[in-house]
Amino acid sequence: MTQRSLIALAVAGLLTLSAAFVSPERSVRVDDDTKLALYMKDINKGLRGLRSTLREPERNAESIAAVRELQILITKSRSEDPARTAELPEDQRAAYALEYQKMMLDFGMKVMELESALLENDNEAAQAVWKDVNGMKSPAHEKFKIKD
Repeated sequence: MTQRSLIALAVAGLLTLSAAFVSPERSVRVDDDTKLALYMKDINKGLRGLRSTLREPERNAESIAAVRELQILITKSRSEDPARTAELPEDQRAAYALEYQKMMLDFGMKVMELESALLENDNEAAQAVWKDVNGMKSPAHEKFKIKD
């Protein structure tokens, strides 16, 4: 097993364990936004900030800190159901929620891969992974976000 695989596996375990400490409440509305929507706004802010720090290898420590904050937000997001779930027939909701969970897990794993590249000071690999991370956003929003 490669060092990256071991790191990814360890972080995946930590994310799974940290989910136990996240509030079990589901999609509670907070000021007309769901918790999930608020988490996603914070994720988007973090991704924008990360985009700029990734360009400068001397800012890797800052990038790693941002990636770790994203991992926390992703874990919190996984404890929520997309608001769109309520629009579905009852018999489709569980499968939809499972699909969302899998997508968020894939997103989290890709962010862990980004951290691994940064820990190894492999900024070329980090830039490549960044493209994958950034490319996951639109398809996920298309599938799980309520259209404005």
